[in-house]
Amino acid sequence: MFGDSTLFLSDASSRPGTKQGVDHIAYTLADWDTDKNVRAGLRAELDRRGIEVRETTDSWLFDDPDGFVVQVGGKRQ
Repeated sequence: MFGDSTLFLSDASSRPGTKQGVDHIAYTLADWDTDKNVRAGLRAELDRRGIEVRETTDSWLFDDPDGFVVQVGGKRQ
């Protein structure tokens, strides 16, 4: 951990079928769990840009323009 950020590194060879490289990038958004306007505002912007969102229990996943998976959520993601 560094500051409020965490960097996870793992050996892809230990997980069969896993591609090597960056798996995904995750961002913790302030008030994600407490302010419904945070999700609504982000959803509106992603919809405006035509970005498909995959929802999980505590976060959302979507692909950025370069093909990286981006995860956004609160501190529990």
